[in-house]
Formats: sequence, C-alpha cells, structure tokens
Amino acid sequence: MKKVILTGVALLASAYLFAQSNNSDIQQTGIRNDADVNQNGTANKSLVTQNSNITSSILQILRKNEAVVDQDGEDNESDILQNGNRHFSSVTQDGEGNNAVVKIGQAGVNNSQNETDIDQDGEGNSATQLIEGNGSDENYLEADQDGDNNTSLQTVVGNNSDDNESYVEQDGNNNNATSTQEGDDNYSDISQDGNNNVASAGQDGDDNDSDIDQDGNRNEARATQTGDDNDSDIDQDGNRNEAYVEQIGEDNDSDIDQSSNDNYANVYQNGENNDSDITQDGLLGGNNTANVTQNGDDNESLINQYGNGLVGNDATVNQTGDDNFSQIGQIGAANEATVDQTGDENHSEISQAGVGNNADVDQSGNLNESYITQSGNIIPFLGNNAIVSQNGDGHISTIDQNGSLNYANVLQTGLSNISVVDQNGSGNVANVVQTGGMLP
Repeated sequence: MKKVILTGVALLASAYLFAQSNNSDIQQTGIRNDADVNQNGTANKSLVTQNSNITSSILQILRKNEAVVDQDGEDNESDILQNGNRHFSSVTQDGEGNNAVVKIGQAGVNNSQNETDIDQDGEGNSATQLIEGNGSDENYLEADQDGDNNTSLQTVVGNNSDDNESYVEQDGNNNNATSTQEGDDNYSDISQDGNNNVASAGQDGDDNDSDIDQDGNRNEARATQTGDDNDSDIDQDGNRNEAYVEQIGEDNDSDIDQSSNDNYANVYQNGENNDSDITQDGLLGGNNTANVTQNGDDNESLINQYGNGLVGNDATVNQTGDDNFSQIGQIGAANEATVDQTGDENHSEISQAGVGNNADVDQSGNLNESYITQSGNIIPFLGNNAIVSQNGDGHISTIDQNGSLNYANVLQTGLSNISVVDQNGSGNVANVVQTGGMLP
C-alpha cells in the first residue's frame, strides 16, 4: 500500500510547494492506495491520479483552489472539500462501487462561479455535489453516470443563489437523481435512460426551469417549484411512468408528456395565471391517468389522452378561482373525464371518442360554459354518459352524442341559461332542467 499525506506542515517543508501558491501532484499505481491532501492558502492546485482500489481525500481552503481526481479501479472513493471563491473540482471514476463527494463553500459565505463535474462508469456508483453559501451565483454542477444502481445528489443552497445550473445524466438500471436549488433563474436538467429510474427536482425561487427526461420502464419523476414564473417539463417514454408536479406561486407552467402503458400524471398548482398541459399516449393494454388541481385566478388546464381502444383513460381536473379554462381530449374505449370548477367565467370542453365514455362537469359561478362531444357506436349497450351541472348566471351547455343508449343530464340554475343536446342513435335519453330568475 502506498499512502501520501500532504498537510499544512508538509507543504511548508516541500521544495516545490510554497505557502501562497501551493501545488500538489500525486500519482499512484497499485492496489488499495490512499491519498490525503490538505491545502491552506490561495491559488492552491491539486491533481491526484489513482489506478486500483483507492481512497482520495482533498481539503482546500481559501480562493482559487483547483482539485482534479482521476481514479481507475474497483471500490474507489473520492472526497473533495473546498472553502472559498473560484473553486474548480472534477472527479472521474471508472470501475464498480465508486463513491464521489464534493462540497464547496460554507453557510453564510459567498461562493460564486464554481464548477463541479463527476463522471462515473460502473455499477453501484454514488455522486454527491453540494454548493452552499449566501449569494452563490453562476455555479455549474454536472454528474454523468453510466452503469447500474447509480445515485446522484445535487444541492445548491443559500440566500440569493441565482443563475445556477445542474445537470444529471444517468444511463443504466435503478438510477436515482435528486436536484435541489434555492434562488432565482436556476436551471435543473435530469436525463435518465434505463429501468426503474427515479428523478426529483426541487426549486425555491422565481424564473426557475426544471427538465426531466426519462426513457425506460417504471420511471418516476417529481418536480416541486415554489415561486413565480417557474417552468416544469417532464418527458417520459416507457412503461408505467409516473409524473408529479407541484407549483406554488404565480405564472407557473407545467408540461407533462407521457408515452407508454399505464401512465399517471398529477399536477397541483396554487396561485394565479398558472398553466398545466398533460399529454398521454397509451400503448397496447395501457391505462392513462391524469389529475390536475389548480387554486387561483386565470388558471388553464389541457389534457390530451390517447388509448389503444382496449382500455380507457381517466382525467380529473379541479380548479378553484376565476377565469379557469379546462379542455380534455380522450381517444379510446371506456374513457372517463371529470371537471370541477368553482369561480367566475369558467370554461370546460370535453371531447371523447370511443365506446362507453363518461363525462361529468360541475361548475359553480357566473358565465360558465360547458361543451361535451361524445362518439361511440361500435359496441351496442355501451353508450356514452354526460352530466353537466352549472350554478350561476349566463350558463351555456352543449352536448353532442353519437351512438346507442347515450344518456345526457343537464341541470342549470340561474338567469339566461342555454342548453342544446343533440343525440344521434337509438335509445338516447336527455334530461334538462333549467331554473331561471334571480338567485337567492
């Protein structure tokens, strides 16, 4: 075993290392080597190259520090701790069971324009990147993992930590990626290609962007954003995908695109002028499920679901506030859509294609409009069902059904309600009850 320890005393005694501009270069070849580097001063630079089952530890204090670690072998471990401004950190590991930990800065200290890059190739890899400190701006975090059972944790914390970028790319099975950012104008990108992937992105601030791209089976994506003008984009291509988005604030946008069997999307938005768009494309034997809950004014929800004609899609939208808009489009058999809106000037459109579709719209407020179009006559005795209940003034409800044994029920209470029901087929039943006059 070869072990090299460079401490503050050793650096002073070295001929090629001096206090104000320290330089450490360690190269090890063999099995189970350890390298410990402790640098205290400005403009420190450390390079460690290891080839075997090795452990590397680097501690740098003060500004303009740079640490580069290259490890090749099994069961490698690298720890880098940097405290100061303008740090650079890079870890490259090739082998199985690798572990890399990089920590830059400390609480309450400004740490800006830092860069940390971890590249791992092998099974059972783990990458942890932490940048903390008030005013930690323009930091760059990147983790590339290629192999099985990889785990990546990226964290940027501190007051007024803006314009940070975090990138995670995982290629393999059973990957797990977590990105946490505090501040404004931050960007988080997580890309996973493999089975059983889990991705989580959390952002606290304004004008933040979060992108999660998963390609594989049984993927799960979670995005949580607190603040205004945030954007979340989740793309999933694989079987049994699950997407969860929670946005609290104003002018937030959520886009979810899923293509596979048994897709599930859940969006919760609390604030004003929020927008949610969900697109699901189910393959053979799949079920798509979408749930959207919005609390605030001027909310908008769009859901597009595509079935295969064998099983049905499910969509549920709950909006509370003024000027809400909801549009649901479903293609497939036995589709089901439910929209509940509470507030003024709500708008809901539901279009269903297939056999045995069901649509239920309940709006409470003024100037609500509901349009339902259903089509399905391939299989008899599986008719469409549409129920609309509106409570308020100036409501308009239009239901168009094409098929056999369709059922439409419209109940409106208030002034100037208009209901039009058009049914084409045998055995259709329509019940419309409208009550005019002033509301109590």
